[in-house]
Amino acid sequence: GDSEIRITYAGPNDISAALELTRRVERLSRKVLAVQIGVLGAVEERQLHRPDGHASGRVFVEHANHLSEPYAKRRDRARRMFADMPAVAAGLAAGLIGPCQIDRMSRVYVNPRVQAEFVALDGQLAILAAALDYPDFDKRLTNWVREADEDGTADRSRRCQENRRARMTQDFDGGWELLARFGGLTGAQMH
Repeated sequence: GDSEIRITYAGPNDISAALELTRRVERLSRKVLAVQIGVLGAVEERQLHRPDGHASGRVFVEHANHLSEPYAKRRDRARRMFADMPAVAAGLAAGLIGPCQIDRMSRVYVNPRVQAEFVALDGQLAILAAALDYPDFDKRLTNWVREADEDGTADRSRRCQENRRARMTQDFDGGWELLARFGGLTGAQMH
């Protein structure tokens, strides 16, 4: 219980005790996060936020716990991902997958261009997220998204090209200022 954690926390006397304590506390915090996401899911599913006048379970939990909006949104993204990825959800509930990996996966999950293919990798992702340190996991996931979402890269490039603009304004001293936004190729050439 909590008293055991406080007693243990107050007294790691060597490196191995400190290492064991940090690992135990981390596993516990991961399990707590899984419960927090589950509570958010129950509030959303049962529409328990409505009587209090909140627009969603996310807003209800954010308000009730004085969370920042970005943090509440991260929890809500994870909640939506868990509905389609039970192995990843189980990995967090068991304390095997960290919150950083969950957040990274949930950001990929909300990309509609890769979502179906990503969900199909649920079991493999749970294993990788539990086994790899965060930088390696992030790198592999970034590379996978780059390969799976070729249109996403093209969309960004096309948007940048379509959003190019330039404006010149004359200062009071008669000089001119140029403010411009270029596409990637034009910007590289000018640079």
